[in-house]
Amino acid sequence: MLAEVLRSERRHTRFRSILGYVALPIGVIPGISTPAQKLVEETIGASVAKKLKQKHQWFYMLRDFADSWEDVTKGVESIPLTLGYHVAY
Repeated sequence: MLAEVLRSERRHTRFRSILGYVALPIGVIPGISTPAQKLVEETIGASVAKKLKQKHQWFYMLRDFADSWEDVTKGVESIPLTLGYHVAY
């Protein structure tokens, strides 16, 4: 299962790299070059990322939860639980 998630991440990284090269010609338009190039890259990249991550959405949800839990517990040595037990981090 983890191999599938990692394979999906590699595909997404490869796609973003190719998309960057495809969007390079937009960068030569005078006046709007960089903002237009980034807009195209981010718009297309976000829709493709959503499609690639859709199958493993539960994994990304757990990762986001773990990241937010880490932010909540940052600087806390232990969290008191019921019955006097403490979980040390």
